[in-house]
Amino acid sequence: MKVAVCDDLKESLMQIESLLNQISDVQKIETFSDMNAFYEELKAGNIYDVILMDIDWNQEKTGIDFAEEIYQYSPSSKIIYVTAYAADYIE
Repeated sequence: MKVAVCDDLKESLMQIESLLNQISDVQKIETFSDMNAFYEELKAGNIYDVILMDIDWNQEKTGIDFAEEIYQYSPSSKIIYVTAYAADYIE
């Protein structure tokens, strides 16, 4: 399984990557702290089975907003949202 981890905090990226490295089904992990860099990978044809997406990017858009654009390039990817602010994103 190929996994992308998208979070604006590098510490979070390292923690999630460390956890994913313990899962035998995960063959490749790529981390992104910049959504533009992630989009470029998708546009280049890099497809991910699973995308772990931070919800809060301290921008106008949230990870949920970014998902609409991701599905244009990678409709088969499964997106799992992650956040340190669970109470803010109950729905």
